[in-house]
Amino acid sequence: MASYDLITRQLYPLSITLFGLLCFSSSAMAQQNEAIASDDAIQSAIEQELAYLDRDSKNYKTPLAGEGFRTEFLGEEIIVDPRDRTSVNAWMLGLQYNTPGPDDRDIFPIGSLYFWRQPEQSKLFYANIAGAYNDLFYGEQLPDWGDFQYALAFRNFTPPSAMSEVVDGRSVLDEEMYWGRLQWDIGLGYRTQVDPGYNDNIFMANLYFEPGFLYFSKGSEAADNLLAPRDTVELGSRLEVKYDGLKRNILWLAHEGFAAGGNLVYGHRVNWRDWGLDGNQYRASDSRDHLRFDAYALGATGVPFINSDRHRLLGSIHGGTGANLDRFSAQRIGGGVNPMGWDFASTAMPVLPGASVWEYYPEHYLIGNAEYRWEPIFFSYLSLHGTAGWLNPVRNIGGEFKREETFYSAVGGRLATGFLGESMLVVDVTHNFNVLRDDERGGSDITFFVVKEF
Repeated sequence: MASYDLITRQLYPLSITLFGLLCFSSSAMAQQNEAIASDDAIQSAIEQELAYLDRDSKNYKTPLAGEGFRTEFLGEEIIVDPRDRTSVNAWMLGLQYNTPGPDDRDIFPIGSLYFWRQPEQSKLFYANIAGAYNDLFYGEQLPDWGDFQYALAFRNFTPPSAMSEVVDGRSVLDEEMYWGRLQWDIGLGYRTQVDPGYNDNIFMANLYFEPGFLYFSKGSEAADNLLAPRDTVELGSRLEVKYDGLKRNILWLAHEGFAAGGNLVYGHRVNWRDWGLDGNQYRASDSRDHLRFDAYALGATGVPFINSDRHRLLGSIHGGTGANLDRFSAQRIGGGVNPMGWDFASTAMPVLPGASVWEYYPEHYLIGNAEYRWEPIFFSYLSLHGTAGWLNPVRNIGGEFKREETFYSAVGGRLATGFLGESMLVVDVTHNFNVLRDDERGGSDITFFVVKEF
């Protein structure tokens, strides 16, 4: 019965995800059929009217997402049709390799589906579907509501296998558990388009009521004297603010502009108890009620004294703090590729390059990223980036697990380029000087993935 119950809990988020996708599939298919019917009729007109991209011009302008153009490459004429950015489907597949890595996390596969629908200003749907983690949003402005909307969202964190937290690069097997979170959001808010006027240039503020559910079960490697937390309903609220004024290039990388936002979250666990190892338990009163605030800002601009679209400077800062946070409520921070404004939904995600996925859950953090990007050809971008982070992860201090203020720094390079089958390939190599691996400081990660619309 315990195994059946656990499997049911892990499959339930998938059923919710499929339900969300079905909510927009019929209207999306109708729009797609209408677009296909008109494509042939307008194709020749498009080719005649597209602007020519002169790669050798002193006034060269980087092509932006959704723009159509004509150009030449290796003696061949290339035609890029305009892209309707009100409807986007894409998949992403890749992996992260850490060397040296924390225990059992040398290789971490990554993959997701991405959907965006804004057929008209009054309706917005987007979703990141990754199985273990899903994030869906739908907002609609009813007649006579103006820019005000009702908003529905669903998020889950439901790893399919037991998780043991990593402390100083080593897995804490004594506290290994299956655990997960299901979170529903019902709210009211405000949403409007902002400059420079592209489909994803949006200001949005929503206030949600957040009912949720947390579940737990001991893993096979857990100590016999581990008492797992009790399954519980969680009630809370969340204030979300997002502003996106970014122009994005043909690979959806931030090219120019500014984005910012934040979340203020309160949660109350209805059925909570002390949990942990005998003699070293976590008190229920320390985490039954928790409060968390996260904020971010990122921007992209040209390089001073260089009048060229091919050279860009980018920067981002992510920070957060809270009270009574534990491994089940704190912001998860790990390695990978900093999004730098790749899409409206991902700008809020903090990344600490060189760490493994989901490695830290600090009470507070501040992470700054800076990047220089060069465009050698209109479909390829080379970057150098650096990171400085300050957070208080759980550390092993004299054999006792305590939070400690820790500084992290990292440098790396990245290639983002058009790839086979009209896809995008991203390869990122980063070295973090301060992560702990095999009792020594320093570790690198290599992340690569392919993204393709479908």
